[in-house]
Amino acid sequence: MRMTWGGIVAVFSLLACNLVYVSDGALRPRSELTPVDTSNWVAYPGRGVRIGAPSNAWELIPTRQEVASQRYDEIQAVDPSVANVFRDLSLLAANDAYRLILMKRDGTAWLQIKSSSLLPNETFEDVIERQRAALVAENIIPFNERWVPLPVGDAIRWTIDVSPPNSQIINRQFQYLVVVSGQLYTLTFSAQLPDFDEYAPMFETMALSFAIE
Repeated sequence: MRMTWGGIVAVFSLLACNLVYVSDGALRPRSELTPVDTSNWVAYPGRGVRIGAPSNAWELIPTRQEVASQRYDEIQAVDPSVANVFRDLSLLAANDAYRLILMKRDGTAWLQIKSSSLLPNETFEDVIERQRAALVAENIIPFNERWVPLPVGDAIRWTIDVSPPNSQIINRQFQYLVVVSGQLYTLTFSAQLPDFDEYAPMFETMALSFAIE
């Protein structure tokens, strides 16, 4: 089922201007990225959410483990390295906190959408600082903070670098934080560092298609 993209055209045009957003005394630059063409995109549904991605380029990670296991065996027979990425993502998909997980079919990029409830009387700025502190506690330092007006609400985007356990590989991530109806939605787009700049505009365009059902 193809998505209707007219609703986010206005958001795309706003991103063309690099304005400064002021919130609770915080100055944040607007996203510097230009969205990509979405004419061949399709919608991927999750647990109460959906997001768009290029047709035939991405794969929805199944939430049912028996389905995921069968798909893993199919990918394993063709490309074991991609199968390993799929396996790790499928283990997360069984957790209800993860609303949707996608993998680029060649295994070079992936997306996780997770939700959690806000603490009592917590503001968006409180959420940002709590999430930042949690990352810093793991020796992960967010950088290049930007404001991105998503259709569901204003989001903060961080760039972070992480490495898998016992690995020298660096995965770079865009992490979008947006609060809707008392829920924090965290959209995390990941790719290996050499590929990230190429994928960054597509990641942002995917974030701009994020919808809650």
